[in-house]
Amino acid sequence: MLDRSATPLRRATDGRHRVLVVDEDPVERDAMVAQLSGFAHVDVAPSAEAALAQSELARPDLLVIDAALLDAVRAGPGLAGVPVVVLMPRAQTGFELRAIERGAIDAIAKPVAQSPLRTRVRAHLRVRSLSSELRAAASIDAQTGLANRRTFFRHLHEEHRRSVRERLPMHLLLVEIDELDALGTRSDEVLSRVATAVRQNVREDDVVARIDGARIAVLLHESTTRGAAIVARRLRDAVSALAIPHDTASSGVVTISVVIGHLAASIDGAHPAARLIDGTEHALAQSKNGERGQVWFYDVAS
Repeated sequence: MLDRSATPLRRATDGRHRVLVVDEDPVERDAMVAQLSGFAHVDVAPSAEAALAQSELARPDLLVIDAALLDAVRAGPGLAGVPVVVLMPRAQTGFELRAIERGAIDAIAKPVAQSPLRTRVRAHLRVRSLSSELRAAASIDAQTGLANRRTFFRHLHEEHRRSVRERLPMHLLLVEIDELDALGTRSDEVLSRVATAVRQNVREDDVVARIDGARIAVLLHESTTRGAAIVARRLRDAVSALAIPHDTASSGVVTISVVIGHLAASIDGAHPAARLIDGTEHALAQSKNGERGQVWFYDVAS
């Protein structure tokens, strides 16, 4: 059965969905292109081998394939998780059920020119888009637009596995908006502005998430300790430069405190990624005993 696990929806460069059509019959291929090209980018392959090669160049959002070729492409890594519409040679009794049992989401009888291919494919792409949007919404903190806590911890464990595999250190920045609660009704607006400033001052590959109240975490991708320190100071200065009034702060403006968490590639033992986040959170709590608006460093001990 084909793996239909959730995968991000990928679009052609013009924003349209991408459909890969696989059929040995040139007449059927031309008929499918004619029906689908009005609303989707259609890639065409005359064989299973060509389909696998094409999927490595551009991953499709939907695969439309002749039933005879389905088994030959089901192992292709570029097609894992891609929903499949199977084309059957004729409308045999129970052919749709048999296609679904083989991992397809739909089955359509040939000839394509006389089938509801256009309507059915368009409907499946709409469902795919909605599913992708719902998955994206479930991973985002509604107030700030950053990733949420659950998404952050998923990335944290993924990054740790990569760190162990490639023997690279991990660096985490834990950011807290100083005395946010004292701002009262302004706190939501300030949180949003600070979140935007943080997101704008890190790289696209870095994961930025709101993990708790006034706290934002930044998981740095392939960073050195020196690089992490540069980013931490940049974030602190960017928020101070916003000059958001804060009457009870000694500086008179909103500031952030940042702790740099460091996990060496050589660190093993029990749950090192959890030790990184727990230790960094503890260091941030301890920093409140000192001056606000500072950058601190925490190193996970071996």
